[in-house]
Formats: sequence, structure tokens, C-alpha cells
Amino acid sequence: MSTPTKEAGLRDCVAFVDVDLNDDVRLYGPRLVRQADGNHLVYAPQAVAPGAPPS
Repeated sequence: MSTPTKEAGLRDCVAFVDVDLNDDVRLYGPRLVRQADGNHLVYAPQAVAPGAPPS
């Protein structure tokens, strides 16, 4: 799937994952994206600490 980004051109979305960094930090729905130059970056749209008040 190709995903538009703020930069010029399209980037290829490789995967969506959920990551538990530790008991207190979780990343929901980070997107692994292959850039036009071949590098990979992770974009995490939502990060929540369990029990944290909503922002």
C-alpha cells in the first residue's frame, strides 16, 4: 500500500504493528514506512500510558 506523506511523493507502508515497550508504555498502530531512498522510518500516531488521563 502506498501512503501519501507531507513530503513530496509516495512512501510504501510495509506494516502496522502494536508495540509494548515496557509495562507502562505502549505504541498502538505505528506504521513502518519505506522511504523513496530505501530507508525505513516508524510513525506512531498514538502513544498512551496506561492509566494516564485523556489529553
